[in-house]
Amino acid sequence: MCGIFGCLVKDKDVAPLILAGLKRLEYRGYDSCGEATIHEGKLFVKKGVGEIDKVHAELGLDDLPGEIGIGHTRWATHGAPTRENAHPHTDCEGKIAVVHNGIIENFLELRKELEAKGHVFKSKTDTEVVPHLIEEFMKEGLGFQEAVIEAVRKLRGSFALAIIYAGFEGMACVKMESPLVLGVGRDGIYVASDIPAFLPYTNVVIQLKDGDVAFIRPDGFRIYNFIKGREVKRKPRTIDWSADMAEREGYPHFMLKEIHEQPRCLKNTLRLDRRYLTMMADLISSAEEAFMVACGTSYHACLASSYAMSRLAKKAVHPVIASEFVENYGSFVGPRTVLLAVSQSGETADTLEAVRHARERGATILGVTNVLGSKLTRMARVYVCQQSGPEIGVAATKTYTAQLSVLTQLAVIMAERRGKIGHVEAEDLWDWIHKLPDLAESVIEVTEKDIIRLAEEHVGVEKFAFVGSGINLATALEGRLKLLEIAYAPSIATSSLDGVTAGCLGKGSTAIFVCPSSSPDRKRLLDEACMARDHGLNVIALAEEGDEEVKEASDEQLVLPVPPELPEVLSPLPFILPLQMFAYYVSVKRGLNPDKPRNLAKSVTVK
Repeated sequence: MCGIFGCLVKDKDVAPLILAGLKRLEYRGYDSCGEATIHEGKLFVKKGVGEIDKVHAELGLDDLPGEIGIGHTRWATHGAPTRENAHPHTDCEGKIAVVHNGIIENFLELRKELEAKGHVFKSKTDTEVVPHLIEEFMKEGLGFQEAVIEAVRKLRGSFALAIIYAGFEGMACVKMESPLVLGVGRDGIYVASDIPAFLPYTNVVIQLKDGDVAFIRPDGFRIYNFIKGREVKRKPRTIDWSADMAEREGYPHFMLKEIHEQPRCLKNTLRLDRRYLTMMADLISSAEEAFMVACGTSYHACLASSYAMSRLAKKAVHPVIASEFVENYGSFVGPRTVLLAVSQSGETADTLEAVRHARERGATILGVTNVLGSKLTRMARVYVCQQSGPEIGVAATKTYTAQLSVLTQLAVIMAERRGKIGHVEAEDLWDWIHKLPDLAESVIEVTEKDIIRLAEEHVGVEKFAFVGSGINLATALEGRLKLLEIAYAPSIATSSLDGVTAGCLGKGSTAIFVCPSSSPDRKRLLDEACMARDHGLNVIALAEEGDEEVKEASDEQLVLPVPPELPEVLSPLPFILPLQMFAYYVSVKRGLNPDKPRNLAKSVTVK
C-alpha cells in the first residue's frame, strides 16, 4: 500500500501542495518518496529514500517548478527501498512520469517485451513498465491520452496510477482495484489514494470506479472507462468528515478500517510471484529438519500453516515461538536445516535472534514479511512480501490473514511439488483459495451486526474461553489474543474444554467454539459445548451455513456465509474474522481505544 497525490492548480507552483498532501498520506508508506512536475514543457523529478521530511531536507522538494505535479510515498512490494525504486518512474526520454499504488501481475512479461524493443529500465519495480508502455504506444503514433488507455488495457493486477507527460497540459489518473479519488476545488483539481490528502483544499469528492481513466485539464476533467469502452459520468459528493475521520475513511478506528480492508489485502496475496513460493517449497521439502519461527500473531499463522503442510504435503514443519528456538532446538540446526521466519515488521528481535543462530550453523533462511528492506529480507536466502501494506492499528488483523494466505499457498505448492495431492485436488484447492477474498468480504458484511449485538451482551463478562481443534486451535489462540490485547479480558484458548476448566471459569463466563463442519473433532467439540452450558457458561458457536447441529449445543450461533464444502485447511481464514470484530466491539463497548492498547507495541525490536 502506497500513497499517491497529484494536483493541477491555477497560478501557483504545486510542489508545496504535493509535499503537504504526501505528509497526510505518510501512514500509507514511508520507505521512500518523490515528486514530479511539469514546467514550460519539461519534466522535473526529485526522489529519495526515507521518510518524507528526510528526503525533503536533502533535496528541497518544494523547489520543483510548475502548476501540474504528482507525488508518491512508498511501501515497497517490488524492489527494495532504494532511490532507483522510488517513485515517480519515467520513460526512456524522461518525458513521462508515473506514480503507482498496487501490484502489476504481468510486469515481468511486459518488461521483457519492452526490453526487446530497446527500452532501458532503471529499477526493479513493477511500476516502471507503465511509462515505457505509454512511450511505446506514442512511438506507434498514438496521442498521449490514447496511449494511456492502450497501455492500461495491457496491465493485469491492481493499480491506481497518476501520470503526467511533458507535452500534455494535464494529468491522467487510472483506477483498477486500488483506491483513487478526485477532489474538485475552486482553484484546482486533486487526485489521491485517500481523501485526507486534499481535504484542506476541497471536500467535493468524486470516487473513481474500476476501469476509470480520468483526464484532468485546466478547464475540467473527463472520465473514460477502458473496460466499458466509453466515456462515463461520476457524480461528485460533498463530505463532512474531519481530517482524522477522513484518514480512517470514515471508520471510527484504524483497526476497524483494517478489518474491512482484508478482502482487498487477500486479493493482493494472490498476486505473489509464485516462483519464489516454489523455491521456498522445494527448499523446505528437501530439508532434513524444517522449522517456522515467529512471535505472537505471526506464530499463530505458523501454527495453522504447520497443520496444512503436514496434512497436504506430508511434511513436518515445526512451528516454534521464536524466543524458545535457540535453547530448545538450536543444537539440532545444521546445513540441512531450513528455517522459515515469519515477521510482519521483519525486525522482531526474538525472531532475528533465531535467524542469526541458524545462519551461523549453516541453515537455509527463508522469510515472510511485510517490509521490504527489513533485516529479515537482508538475512533470508529467499523471502516474499505478504502484501498487506502498513497496518496502523497495533493489534494485527489484516497482516495475520495475509500471512495465513501466503503460508497456505506455500503448503499447497509443497503438496503439488512433492506429489502428495493429485491434479484435481490441487485445482480444487486453488479454486477455493481464489474465492477466499470474496468469502472474507461476505463474512464481514453478514456477521458484523450480529457481532455488535453479541459484544453488547457480553461486554460485562469477566472471563472467556476460545475453543478450536486441529488447525483451528490457531484460530482460538488468535481470537483470544485479540480480546486480551484490546479489551483486556482474561481469556484462555484451548483445543479441548474439559469439566475442570469449565468449572474454574465459572457461571456467567463465555465460551466461544470454532465449529467448522469439516473438523475431524466436530462431535467432541459439540459435546464439550453442551457440557460447558451445563456448567453455566454462555456458549457461542461459530458455524457455517445450514449447520443445524450447533443450535442444540450452544446458546448463540454466529452463522458465517461459508459453504460447508470449504476444505478444513482453509477454514482458519474466514473463521478468524468474526473473532477480530468481536474483540474490537467489546473493546469499544468498554470505552477503550482499540488502536492504542496499553503495554503493547506494533513490533518488539529490542530484547
